[in-house]
Amino acid sequence: MTKICLLLKTKDNKKFLTHEKNLPSLIEFAKTFRAEIYRVEVEDQKTLELKALVDAICDQEYEITPKHNKLEKLFPVPKKARKDILADAVKIRSHIFRKLKSGKPVSLKELKKKYQKHKVTDACLCNHLSMARKQLTREGCTVKKLGAGTYCVED
Repeated sequence: MTKICLLLKTKDNKKFLTHEKNLPSLIEFAKTFRAEIYRVEVEDQKTLELKALVDAICDQEYEITPKHNKLEKLFPVPKKARKDILADAVKIRSHIFRKLKSGKPVSLKELKKKYQKHKVTDACLCNHLSMARKQLTREGCTVKKLGAGTYCVED
């Protein structure tokens, strides 16, 4: 039976499996001791409760080599390459521009939902929306505010 859990990897390459619910407690540890945290899929591996995890970390003799499939790295958060950030920005801004140009309303809420996987902040999305509105205004279009964070081009 496979299950999803966390793999804590210390800087001296020791590995520990623990439950996902322990993630908030592990973040501060990982920051302080430069550890890495991964979400992994394991089969029939023993996962440690928080108390047992603390004891295992302190125990110099504790050693396991868990068989796992890495699903994603949770900490430290991998940085996006500049070219990827710029490509995402072009994609987002062109989507906003196309939608406004076609007369359809664009809302910040809709943008947040559509681009959540890109991990873009609200401020960044607001900036893209603002830049698209300014561009359309320069082209002679009238952009009307319909509500909180929702805009449309008037005919």
